[in-house]
Amino acid sequence: MHYIIGTQIAFSKMRPRAGMTMESAKSFKPPEFEYGKIYTLFNITKHDDRYTYMFKDSQRKLTEKDFDTLSAGDQWIAKCRNETLPNYNEFYSRNTS
Repeated sequence: MHYIIGTQIAFSKMRPRAGMTMESAKSFKPPEFEYGKIYTLFNITKHDDRYTYMFKDSQRKLTEKDFDTLSAGDQWIAKCRNETLPNYNEFYSRNTS
């Protein structure tokens, strides 16, 4: 698990610039989240074989997002934050013998 409780995500509309296509101007925002709000990862729970990530906005409204694995949750947050996750498998294989 890469992202921990307290990790923040936000969604903002991109302003079109010269040379941008309509596809590249679209920003990733799931329907249950709103533009202009900062969401803080508040809790992660496991229900049966799924993981529920709970986010809290500044008005303390909770928004849930379900994932099949913790890795899928990390990948989703990385996409929201426009970040690249480290390759942990490669790291561990280099540092174990």
